[in-house]
Amino acid sequence: MSKSSESEPLFFISHKHADKELAEVFADFINKQSGGRVRLYLSSSWKYEGPRFDNLNTALTNALWEAEALLLVYTQADQDWSYCMYEWGVTRQKGSPPTRTVLFQCADAVPAPLGDEVRYNARTEEDTRKFVNSFLTDKHFFPAREDSVTRFLPHSDQVKSASSIEG
Repeated sequence: MSKSSESEPLFFISHKHADKELAEVFADFINKQSGGRVRLYLSSSWKYEGPRFDNLNTALTNALWEAEALLLVYTQADQDWSYCMYEWGVTRQKGSPPTRTVLFQCADAVPAPLGDEVRYNARTEEDTRKFVNSFLTDKHFFPAREDSVTRFLPHSDQVKSASSIEG
């Protein structure tokens, strides 16, 4: 599969099954703040794209190959993160189209392979605002695109409102 700049970009959300409610909160937020201009792949929710009747690994690999952004929700270090690491690795395969990785750190540490990834501490207002600003205003947030998700100016009142808990 190739990425098409004519359709909405695909944002893949990688998470542990135990964190499906948190992942859905992130998906709902991205959907709302983008005005539905982003397709979301969330395997644990029927509200969003995900594997339905296909072989799970094939469906995940195809979606990851198409995804322009990968949001990895990282919570507890004592969990088995092998599937999330697999999903991250698919986006790093030689020949894979460019994929922006966003690591939402919901714990004190991150897995060693992800130490160099741009990460946002989802527990702080400052990092939340940084993510929202980048997501909504960066013209290259999605690598195959040349337009931002919104026409908001960086650090504008609209971005501040979107990144607030109430926004």
